[in-house]
Amino acid sequence: MSERLRPTNVTRESWDFMADHLSSLIRIIAIPLIISIALEGFIEIYYAGAPSPYMKAGVDAFYTVIEAMWGVRWLRYLLEPPRQNQYFMAPFRFGKHEVKYALYGMAVLLPIILDDFTGSLALPTIAKTGLYFTIFLFTLVLFRFEFIFPAIAISHTTSFSVSWQKSKAYWGSMIISFLQSLIIMIPVITLLSFVGFVLFVVVWAFGFTDISGWTVQNGFGALFLKNPVILGIYLFIKESAFFTIQALFLTIIGLYYRHASVKLVSKK
Repeated sequence: MSERLRPTNVTRESWDFMADHLSSLIRIIAIPLIISIALEGFIEIYYAGAPSPYMKAGVDAFYTVIEAMWGVRWLRYLLEPPRQNQYFMAPFRFGKHEVKYALYGMAVLLPIILDDFTGSLALPTIAKTGLYFTIFLFTLVLFRFEFIFPAIAISHTTSFSVSWQKSKAYWGSMIISFLQSLIIMIPVITLLSFVGFVLFVVVWAFGFTDISGWTVQNGFGALFLKNPVILGIYLFIKESAFFTIQALFLTIIGLYYRHASVKLVSKK
């Protein structure tokens, strides 16, 4: 096993890789991003932004399919430089790697899916707090299984037990890198939110859209339902930020996987 890595170095390497390959990332996530925006738009309009717990759980599960659409490509782009162009330039596809990625993703996402139901349960406050805390701890444990995804992307044999063993020396460091990146993302998200606010003001000030009768007290959900242009701006910024965070996390996972004692050669 290689020596333990400094989480800060991996975090910096992840940000550098994303910055250097931003145009490629945009091309890889373009179609899944459009699908995600359309899905969120449907939820906002049809369910007025408040879907049932079953619908929320179904949407969260479907997000693993959306991530598989681009996650496999991005991890291959990161981990297989000799095959970057060959795979990256290939037509968009959803094959066996993506299916396997999505199925494992649904299993790993189980705490979040369960969380969709906790808010609707008639439980005492202390019981709900304990349930949320349990889900949080379970989520931390599930980080030990994240090596499944780069292994699937580059055709390595994997399972929950293999991933658990491979990530043993990197689990704590990965969590630190995730937390460091979330802290760094705060000003980025703040900037995106400011851009969204400026766009909202421009749309309102120049009369590009009618928001007469809307007040802050009505809530932003009512504003989104009233105006599809503003809803589109909001969803584009929100989903773009979400995809960026996902891509950053996958980059971190991929780099730790690369530094682990694995041989990065795909099966033909």
